[in-house]
Amino acid sequence: MTAHTFTHSRQTIESVGQLLQHYAEGQRVFQFVSLVEADLMGADLRDISLERAHFERANLSGADLRGADLSGINLSGAGLERAHLAGVDLSGANLSGAKLQGADLSDAKLRGANLWRVSAWGTSFNLADLSHSYFYHADLRGATLGRAHLTAANLERTNLERANLRGADLTKTSLKHANLDRADLRAALVRSVELRGASFNGAICDRHTHFDPLFIPRAVGMVTYT
Repeated sequence: MTAHTFTHSRQTIESVGQLLQHYAEGQRVFQFVSLVEADLMGADLRDISLERAHFERANLSGADLRGADLSGINLSGAGLERAHLAGVDLSGANLSGAKLQGADLSDAKLRGANLWRVSAWGTSFNLADLSHSYFYHADLRGATLGRAHLTAANLERTNLERANLRGADLTKTSLKHANLDRADLRAALVRSVELRGASFNGAICDRHTHFDPLFIPRAVGMVTYT
């Protein structure tokens, strides 16, 4: 494991062991710590502050991070499968290439986060703030994004097949060349959206789905529920 030193409150964090020891002793603030490729699988790190920390390629699968401040953290290439991240602040975080399969990010704050090429099939983003986030080429097959805030997000070339977007706000989102086949868009707000090259075969909408006036769901293969 590649590790760099960080001094906080006259303590130097050089290893996962030290981080866990200080956490067990009651310390919760570890801003700017750098533990690249750290193995924290299944760790209980609730309410920890890792603001602007570096955990590239770290293993956090199954970790409990509820209540944590992870704003600005670098988790590129990290493994976060089945991690508990509900309500976590990940605004401005770098999650490019991260593995998020089965993770719970419901009600999480991901405004402006970099989620380029994330693998997040089956992941929960219900009620999450994903406004201005960057999802280019991401895998969100079967993900749940119910009532999520996706305003001005970039979802170009993202795979949203069978994703649940019920009640989501997609205003000014870019869905160019995205795959929304069999996605659920009931009650979603799809206004001022860039849709060039997007696929909607078998996607579901209803009378509560708000499209731009000239958009005809049936013309792109969508199914309208009454």
